[in-house]
Amino acid sequence: VGIGLLAIASPWGALIGGATIASMALGWLGYAWPEGRPAPRLLLLAGFAASTNAAGVEAWVRALRGELNPVWEPTRRPGHPSLEGRAPGDRQSP
Repeated sequence: VGIGLLAIASPWGALIGGATIASMALGWLGYAWPEGRPAPRLLLLAGFAASTNAAGVEAWVRALRGELNPVWEPTRRPGHPSLEGRAPGDRQSP
């Protein structure tokens, strides 16, 4: 809303608003590009940026709601010699 109001009063605001809309459109195109077809790198970069920003907003919303998010740990695989006999979170001594 603020950039829209600034675009009415200032040419710089119009430039920033246009650049914002263009980058959002590129991000959507990069995100919606058909799987299996090679995409231009600019669309891939814009799609990645849009996806990471959306993931960040979702994480903030969940955090502000009070949801607890566990800490990442590597996948436990049975029979792997480096994990046998160790409790979760233990480190091997050198």
